Amino acid sequence: MLIIEGSDNVGKTTACRKMEVLIGKGSYRHLSRPPDDFDHVREYMERIGPYVQDRFHLGAITYGRMTKNGNCPTSRDMLMVQRYMRWQGCIVVVMHAERDWLRRSTFNKGEMYPLDTILDVNSAFIALTKTTNRGEPYCDLAYDVSKRGYPSDETLSEWVDLWRSRWNG
Repeated sequence: MLIIEGSDNVGKTTACRKMEVLIGKGSYRHLSRPPDDFDHVREYMERIGPYVQDRFHLGAITYGRMTKNGNCPTSRDMLMVQRYMRWQGCIVVVMHAERDWLRRSTFNKGEMYPLDTILDVNSAFIALTKTTNRGEPYCDLAYDVSKRGYPSDETLSEWVDLWRSRWNG
């Protein structure tokens, strides 16, 4: 699975839809807010497959904690999921942006969350790119759209090639 994480308005869905063309029609998946009874270990592991995934496990950590809304995974549960994902050859890309850039791009788009929440979640994603969960990195690649622009077709192809070189599914 090639997982694209990040806050709202950093280009995740556009990137995923473009990569769907490279991987194959029907390979796009999106995970919104998990229900309150979501089993973070079992259900994440069961969803892993040959897909490009728009938001997955890290969204539950960032949005769940920032909004104090819903079922947040424990670090122990996340570690099990992360190790399983690594074993399966998943690639996790976190797309993020500088606060001012994101503030400008989010203006009046009618998002599900208020701008302050989106900015805080973006900061949480940036923090995840710089830390680990008991030695296990949260992501393989961090991509700053405010500095590099939205990913080019060439960059997206590189991400797909990296995933294909690792995928064990």
